[in-house]
Amino acid sequence: MFLLFAWISLKYLKLLVYSLTFNIDKKNDVKK
Repeated sequence: MFLLFAWISLKYLKLLVYSLTFNIDKKNDVKK
């Protein structure tokens, strides 16, 4: 049960980090 919760939170964290980096990349692309 704990393993499943850890896997879901890890997946959610990865998604959050990806969206944050994606937004930064979009801002950098606008400058170009």
